[in-house]
Amino acid sequence: MLPRETITDEQLIELEALLNMKLGSQLIDYLKQYGKLPLEYERDVNGYRQGDVKECSLVRETMRERTFYPNVLDKYIVIENDGFGNLYLIDSGDNMYFFNHETKLLEDLHKSFNAYLEEIIKGSN
Repeated sequence: MLPRETITDEQLIELEALLNMKLGSQLIDYLKQYGKLPLEYERDVNGYRQGDVKECSLVRETMRERTFYPNVLDKYIVIENDGFGNLYLIDSGDNMYFFNHETKLLEDLHKSFNAYLEEIIKGSN
Protein backbone atom coordinates (compact mmCIF):
# COMPACT_ATOMS: atom_id res chain seq x y z
CA MET A 1 0.00 0.00 0.00
CA LEU A 2 1.23 3.50 -0.80
CA PRO A 3 2.32 5.69 2.10
CA ARG A 4 -0.11 8.34 3.22
CA GLU A 5 -0.29 11.21 5.60
CA THR A 6 -3.22 11.90 7.88
CA ILE A 7 -5.25 14.76 6.49
CA THR A 8 -5.20 17.76 8.81
CA ASP A 9 -8.07 20.01 9.83
CA GLU A 10 -6.42 22.82 7.86
CA GLN A 11 -6.32 20.62 4.75
CA LEU A 12 -9.99 19.72 5.23
CA ILE A 13 -10.84 23.44 5.28
CA GLU A 14 -8.80 23.90 2.09
CA LEU A 15 -10.54 20.90 0.50
CA GLU A 16 -13.96 22.37 1.27
CA ALA A 17 -12.89 25.73 -0.18
CA LEU A 18 -11.56 24.11 -3.37
CA LEU A 19 -14.74 22.09 -3.84
CA ASN A 20 -16.95 25.00 -2.74
CA MET A 21 -18.98 22.83 -0.39
CA LYS A 22 -18.99 21.38 3.10
CA LEU A 23 -17.94 17.79 3.57
CA GLY A 24 -20.22 15.41 5.45
CA SER A 25 -19.03 13.88 8.71
CA GLN A 26 -18.74 10.35 7.26
CA LEU A 27 -16.60 11.57 4.35
CA ILE A 28 -14.39 13.46 6.81
CA ASP A 29 -14.00 10.31 8.93
CA TYR A 30 -13.08 8.32 5.79
CA LEU A 31 -10.44 10.88 4.80
CA LYS A 32 -8.97 10.89 8.31
CA GLN A 33 -8.99 7.11 8.73
CA TYR A 34 -8.12 5.87 5.24
CA GLY A 35 -7.21 8.88 3.15
CA LYS A 36 -8.02 6.79 0.09
CA LEU A 37 -9.38 3.27 0.05
CA PRO A 38 -6.63 0.79 -0.89
CA LEU A 39 -6.97 -0.72 -4.36
CA GLU A 40 -7.10 -4.19 -2.81
CA TYR A 41 -10.86 -3.54 -2.60
CA GLU A 42 -10.94 -3.60 -6.42
CA ARG A 43 -12.60 -0.18 -6.61
CA ASP A 44 -10.87 3.15 -7.09
CA VAL A 45 -12.61 5.30 -4.47
CA ASN A 46 -11.29 8.86 -4.56
CA GLY A 47 -9.68 10.42 -1.52
CA TYR A 48 -6.49 11.94 -0.21
CA ARG A 49 -3.18 10.10 0.07
CA GLN A 50 -0.49 12.72 0.69
CA GLY A 51 0.88 16.04 -0.49
CA ASP A 52 -0.95 19.00 -1.94
CA VAL A 53 -4.72 18.86 -1.40
CA LYS A 54 -5.25 20.46 -4.83
CA GLU A 55 -3.71 17.37 -6.41
CA CYS A 56 -5.69 14.71 -4.53
CA SER A 57 -8.02 12.51 -6.57
CA LEU A 58 -11.10 13.82 -4.76
CA VAL A 59 -10.45 17.37 -5.96
CA ARG A 60 -8.98 16.46 -9.35
CA GLU A 61 -11.83 14.17 -10.39
CA THR A 62 -14.58 16.41 -9.03
CA MET A 63 -13.27 19.52 -10.75
CA ARG A 64 -12.73 17.65 -14.02
CA GLU A 65 -16.26 16.20 -14.05
CA ARG A 66 -17.79 19.55 -13.10
CA THR A 67 -16.33 21.00 -16.31
CA PHE A 68 -18.16 18.32 -18.32
CA TYR A 69 -21.45 18.82 -16.44
CA PRO A 70 -21.61 22.47 -15.33
CA ASN A 71 -24.48 23.35 -12.97
CA VAL A 72 -25.32 19.64 -12.64
CA LEU A 73 -22.52 18.44 -10.33
CA ASP A 74 -21.85 21.69 -8.43
CA LYS A 75 -23.29 20.35 -5.17
CA TYR A 76 -21.63 16.93 -5.38
CA ILE A 77 -18.19 15.40 -4.96
CA VAL A 78 -17.06 12.60 -7.25
CA ILE A 79 -16.27 9.57 -5.13
CA GLU A 80 -15.77 7.12 -7.95
CA ASN A 81 -15.90 6.82 -11.75
CA ASP A 82 -17.00 3.37 -12.89
CA GLY A 83 -14.71 3.51 -15.93
CA PHE A 84 -17.62 3.90 -18.35
CA GLY A 85 -18.30 7.57 -17.56
CA ASN A 86 -20.87 6.98 -14.83
CA LEU A 87 -20.15 8.57 -11.46
CA TYR A 88 -20.72 7.81 -7.81
CA LEU A 89 -21.34 11.10 -6.03
CA ILE A 90 -21.73 12.33 -2.47
CA ASP A 91 -23.47 15.44 -1.16
CA SER A 92 -22.70 17.43 1.98
CA GLY A 93 -25.09 15.23 3.98
CA ASP A 94 -23.17 12.02 3.11
CA ASN A 95 -25.96 10.81 0.78
CA MET A 96 -24.69 8.80 -2.17
CA TYR A 97 -25.92 9.05 -5.76
CA PHE A 98 -25.30 7.37 -9.08
CA PHE A 99 -24.95 9.74 -12.06
CA ASN A 100 -25.67 8.17 -15.43
CA HIS A 101 -23.59 10.07 -17.98
CA GLU A 102 -25.85 9.09 -20.87
CA THR A 103 -29.15 10.23 -19.35
CA LYS A 104 -27.52 12.86 -17.09
CA LEU A 105 -29.87 11.75 -14.33
CA LEU A 106 -29.04 11.27 -10.65
CA GLU A 107 -30.34 8.21 -8.85
CA ASP A 108 -30.39 7.77 -5.07
CA LEU A 109 -27.87 5.09 -4.16
CA HIS A 110 -27.35 5.05 -0.39
CA LYS A 111 -28.47 7.22 2.48
CA SER A 112 -24.95 7.13 3.90
CA PHE A 113 -21.37 7.07 2.70
CA ASN A 114 -20.64 4.36 5.27
CA ALA A 115 -23.23 2.05 3.66
CA TYR A 116 -21.54 2.62 0.29
CA LEU A 117 -18.12 1.72 1.75
CA GLU A 118 -19.53 -1.36 3.47
CA GLU A 119 -20.92 -2.55 0.13
CA ILE A 120 -17.51 -2.15 -1.50
CA ILE A 121 -15.67 -3.93 1.30
CA LYS A 122 -18.18 -6.82 1.40
CA GLY A 123 -18.05 -7.13 -2.40
CA SER A 124 -14.30 -7.61 -2.37
CA ASN A 125 -14.32 -10.50 0.09
